[in-house]
Amino acid sequence: MSPSPSALFCLGLCLGQVPAQSRPLPKPTLQAVPSSLVPLEKPVTIRCQGPPGVDLYRLEKLRSGKYEDQAFLFIPAMKREHTGRYRCSYQNGSRWSPPSDQLELVATGVYDKPLLLAKPSPAVSPGGDVTLQCQTPYSFDQFALYKEGDPRPYRSPERWYLASFPIITVTAAHSGTYRCYSFSSSNPYMWSAPSNPLELVVTETFRNITSSPEESPIGDSCPAALHQGQPGPDMPWRCHPNTPGGASGGGLAQPEETPAAQGPSRAEAAPPTPPGPEVTGLSGQRSSRCSLPGLMFITVRAPGT
Repeated sequence: MSPSPSALFCLGLCLGQVPAQSRPLPKPTLQAVPSSLVPLEKPVTIRCQGPPGVDLYRLEKLRSGKYEDQAFLFIPAMKREHTGRYRCSYQNGSRWSPPSDQLELVATGVYDKPLLLAKPSPAVSPGGDVTLQCQTPYSFDQFALYKEGDPRPYRSPERWYLASFPIITVTAAHSGTYRCYSFSSSNPYMWSAPSNPLELVVTETFRNITSSPEESPIGDSCPAALHQGQPGPDMPWRCHPNTPGGASGGGLAQPEETPAAQGPSRAEAAPPTPPGPEVTGLSGQRSSRCSLPGLMFITVRAPGT
């Protein structure tokens, strides 16, 4: 005797529901709005989100034994007792979902803000290196650096009073606003106020002041005449040898001048060559001109010398 069509239909429905019932429920997401870093006395909402049709949510604070059977937890004024780790889950029928990822709720502004510095400078050329340093007067061993728009912090190894965050081979993606926090590993959810914002700017090299070794039009080395001076307030020029890893050249020497008491002077120059890049002192009072394939420079000397 063969089974009836209705029996086969019911059997197919039952078999089709078995895999769906055996699949685990997706875990929910848990987030803090507007942020999980909450200044003291400011409001925050913790929100648990699961798939549509959830029967029951459960939101709990770990290690406290407290939970709420709801999807939202509103905290009107952040206090120390609200800090810690939270997670949530939901129920569909008789089945419970896996727990969400843990959310760490942190109170900020508990201690004075640290100092954030960029060394050697917050203006960096592409490909250069910069180190962001976070300093605190307290004996804290934990530091967190945040870039505006990125919720993930940069954490430093344990150090007291100061942490360094090196950025190697800077690109345009590193530009932006940074802030840092300091705290103690013995009280990991009680943080300082944020540092003042630091704007990291990725800029192009100023070619009229400094040339990179790859761009230097001077040649394979700097002539000896250009190594007489050292850069300074009145001599801000620098010559870069066009050799990989070569020693840095000295400042471009200023033209030699005779005292006024020695009378008129005359200038001698090499035969003219096509104009090349000009390097000029920041004061605009003296200049030297370099060109390829050779180097033209002007010296001034007294008559008869």
